[in-house]
Amino acid sequence: MTSGNDESFYVGYQPTPPGLRRWLLRVVAITLIGCCALIAVLAAGQRDPGRGVWQIDDVQTFTGMLRSSPYLTLVEDSGRALLLTGPTKQSADDWAHGLIGKRVVVRGHAVTRGDLRLVSMAEEETPIVAADAASRPVGELLPATSAIVADVSTPVRLAGEIIDPKCYAGAMKPGDGKAHKACATLCIRGGIPPVLVTHTPDRTPAFLVLTDRDGQRLAGDRLSSILHLVAEPVIVTGRQFSRDGLVFIRVDEVERNP
Repeated sequence: MTSGNDESFYVGYQPTPPGLRRWLLRVVAITLIGCCALIAVLAAGQRDPGRGVWQIDDVQTFTGMLRSSPYLTLVEDSGRALLLTGPTKQSADDWAHGLIGKRVVVRGHAVTRGDLRLVSMAEEETPIVAADAASRPVGELLPATSAIVADVSTPVRLAGEIIDPKCYAGAMKPGDGKAHKACATLCIRGGIPPVLVTHTPDRTPAFLVLTDRDGQRLAGDRLSSILHLVAEPVIVTGRQFSRDGLVFIRVDEVERNP
């Protein structure tokens, strides 16, 4: 039996003894500090989710000429091309029938991350419609500086990661890395153009759309051959070319970066 003045003995229906209360306060304080430190360490170790923006609540209107090669793009009046995607994990090709090469109006959501700019189709029956042809002849749409130079390409060997540009640009955060591998693979298999993100010596990201050796969209076996390397460190060898402000690689080989 303890004496009546034993301050270390706790009885549930009586006030906590001062000695025990001081001990509990120290334990709680140390625990809180340790938890905050652990949270800070874990947060510092997370991948940067990026500064991509998906304007999901803002349906905008974009006007320009519709191209289908190598992937569906809208070439705005400025001569700059925007990649177009469906509202979910698919290409926008189903909405473009009969409109390729024509001046159109596209309704969708802007998805942007640095120089990477896309439009995700609005969930409407006809998000792409023909524009008023009389407003500007199609032949005058593009300035001479944006003409396709299909014969000019540069051999490259670039290290980076193959991403699906819609998620990477802001539809998902993070939109890269192994945590996003399954989603990125589904998007690319569904028709969203595969893009290599690499970095310049000053760590500025650069985005290059992948095509086959003929400069056309990756499809069939050629597409299947790279799917297992999506969201992995890779080295892409091929020939780089530009079209309407976008940069492409005619892919010769994709290998895992050891």
